[in-house]
Amino acid sequence: MNWASMFVFFVFMTTMFSVSGQSSPNPIIKSANSGNGSFAMADYYLNNTAVPSYNVNNLISYQAIISYIMDNYKKVYISDVLSIAEHTVAICEKYNMDPLFITALVSVESEFNKYALSSSGAKGLGQLMPVNLYGYKVSDPYDIHQNLQATVRMVKELMDTWKGDTSYSLASYFEGINAVKRKNGAPFSDKTTGYVSRVMNRYNSLKQYL
Repeated sequence: MNWASMFVFFVFMTTMFSVSGQSSPNPIIKSANSGNGSFAMADYYLNNTAVPSYNVNNLISYQAIISYIMDNYKKVYISDVLSIAEHTVAICEKYNMDPLFITALVSVESEFNKYALSSSGAKGLGQLMPVNLYGYKVSDPYDIHQNLQATVRMVKELMDTWKGDTSYSLASYFEGINAVKRKNGAPFSDKTTGYVSRVMNRYNSLKQYL
């Protein structure tokens, strides 16, 4: 077991103990950032947007997301890792989305850099374009919760539009839904096909952490 897995196991077990013993109204599963990328093994307090502690599947997804990011994206501060995992799971429960699928998409879009900015003006974790920021009322695209909530809502709407077809939903996220509709069923471009494949490959990698 590597250090990332050991850390997540410690956090997970501490959470389960807190929940089973009802010793605290908030599960103890969040770390404070030291500011330099390191972290202390104390003060794992979950904030008011808590991952629902009564849902074991949520806790397992939370653990998987943390392990995946810590294993593969070592430049991400631990506080951001925990916040991304927490908000992804909580928001995905609200919109009935798979948190691992959203995590895979975010990994391709920004590599979990909350300050990511593309040459086209896409911002934050989900690389939201200015029109999306306006449409989803995002005042701060670099805020983890705001960006992830807009990202999840957008993917949810695309999945609903395409009746659960992940390839068309991801292609629409990448190209824009109108661009995909104009193709009228024609094959995706190589660039779009590569994007869809990258997201799905990372999704499959994430599922190995369950």
